[in-house]
Amino acid sequence: MRIVCAKGEELQMPSEPDDALRAQIAEELPEVAEITDAGLRRGVIEAWALALARSSYAAIRDIPPSGNPGSMTLKAGDQTHHIRGVTRSIMQFLLGFVRRWDVRSSSRVTHFVANSQVVAARIKEFYQRDAVVIPPPVDLPPVNQQPAGDYLLTGGRLVPYKRIDLAVQACSALNLPLVVFGDGRDLAALKAIAGPSVRFVGRVSDAERLALFNGCRAFLFPGEEDSGITPLEAMAAGRPVVAYRAGGALDTVIDRATGIFFDQQTVPALQQAITALTSQSWDAHAIRTHAEYFGRERFMERMQALITRYTQTEARHG
Repeated sequence: MRIVCAKGEELQMPSEPDDALRAQIAEELPEVAEITDAGLRRGVIEAWALALARSSYAAIRDIPPSGNPGSMTLKAGDQTHHIRGVTRSIMQFLLGFVRRWDVRSSSRVTHFVANSQVVAARIKEFYQRDAVVIPPPVDLPPVNQQPAGDYLLTGGRLVPYKRIDLAVQACSALNLPLVVFGDGRDLAALKAIAGPSVRFVGRVSDAERLALFNGCRAFLFPGEEDSGITPLEAMAAGRPVVAYRAGGALDTVIDRATGIFFDQQTVPALQQAITALTSQSWDAHAIRTHAEYFGRERFMERMQALITRYTQTEARHG
């Protein structure tokens, strides 16, 4: 659309933000990732993306230190440093309020359901309440008939707590082929420490992701997650998992049967586990059978049984 003003000058319509700009905002303001409410998190990113898209600046860091006309000039750093500092201060203030509200409101919860044993333990610690553990579901693709390939696989959101750096360094040192999928603020740093045996494929479609799991030799899971779906995706493809012995992996990986644990988040510890994995034979059928325990149908059955039990109990007690 062309809009022409009374003077005959063409006006430019404001641009709309795209996914690349939204991803850039998330990279520039990593504190936003700490917002637990997904809707609010998306709203903050969308607001900044819209503001940049309709400005003459390509990034927050490009905004001059003087900020808006009439505002004080920053003494050090750029607008990114300033905004991140303000964000951290606000979040610290809000965190105390949210925690107090959380504890008070927990007394109104009749039943807790956790997605892993580690989360159930956290509920017990903070709320002094028991929780039923029901693992989250994994979509089960058709049984993988493809023989295992020669590459190891890791990936997801490339952020620090995922510890993808351990996988990259371990495979580089062992000169083992590693494929890394996904994107995130650690991508450049990971590429900088990667050896020639490591290949980055970026963001992938669901079909490409499935093909990577089907064709890999094993999946590396060096981070700690409350639950973690990617190890189950690997096992659904009949592939073993090398996992850090913590978090939700303790509920999904069976040591020496569907994968191998390592006990310290260090490169040598992961190297040792990878070497142990490559020296052992693995039963793809048994690994797939184990993954089926976490399928969507089983999840729905567990949830339905739990809801039925709770509603019947409530009905008996009036």
